[in-house]
Amino acid sequence: MSNAAEIVVISGKGGTGKTSIASALLYEFGDVALGADCDVDGSNFPILFDPQPLESIPFYGSQVAVINEENCRGCDACAKVCRFEAVEKGARAKILRDACEGCGYCVQICPFGAITMEDRLTGTIKVSSIRTGTLMVHGDLEVGGDNSGRLVAEIREKAHVKARELGKSLIITDGSPGIGCPVVSSISGANYVLLVTEPSLSGIHDLERVAALVTGFSIPSGIVINKADLNLRNRDTIVLLGKKMGLPIMAEFPFTHVFSESLKQLKTLMETNDTNLINRITHLTKRLKSSLEVK
Repeated sequence: MSNAAEIVVISGKGGTGKTSIASALLYEFGDVALGADCDVDGSNFPILFDPQPLESIPFYGSQVAVINEENCRGCDACAKVCRFEAVEKGARAKILRDACEGCGYCVQICPFGAITMEDRLTGTIKVSSIRTGTLMVHGDLEVGGDNSGRLVAEIREKAHVKARELGKSLIITDGSPGIGCPVVSSISGANYVLLVTEPSLSGIHDLERVAALVTGFSIPSGIVINKADLNLRNRDTIVLLGKKMGLPIMAEFPFTHVFSESLKQLKTLMETNDTNLINRITHLTKRLKSSLEVK
């Protein structure tokens, strides 16, 4: 890792405004920051910044079985043990690549040594220049691709390499929603985590889960409540939850169509004419700077 501090923006569920907040922060922090997108299953962070590709690195996250037809005798031993039904029987067995989970059991069981394992391309790591004058490291998982957690880890590592090379003091990372492997990989070793939520019952439930995950890592964290005025009772519940778990409310945003309209226009919230939103983002940025001692 580099000496750059890393702020990771995550959410317990999709649709809370996570990427809108992350993109606004990246825009507001300006030249000191570099962007990283770890939502590899549904990458949209780069779209808001008109990315111009500089590097493209293949990611091999798993393996797939391959049959040497010359050695295969059609004994069906591999088909009998494959619990994923990834072997098509015949005079020469055939591996159904999309069904193969890469466990390698067929290699061990084949009496003729006709099966080997080879690396499978499951994604791509990209480095792009973006319209704010900095870089973003992002990636895409292939359809049905495996090992998204490892891809996320490699994207973050690449981001820190670039931050070190360019002398950036901060990385703004857009993580994925939920509490699965990609999220764990996104927050491990981060300097600060922002949890973006909304005052709905599902928002509160998912916030509880992701807050428990983050506090388990003992990472400094805070909560951003989006659409805070939609349900004041649920908003108050979130505030109480934050106090109980030691997570301060770092910012609150009212419900407004500006969030969706800015996304349609491929702009960040800082590029809108909504002074209220801009002031709230600026205040959030100052609080994060204070927490991380970023200039």
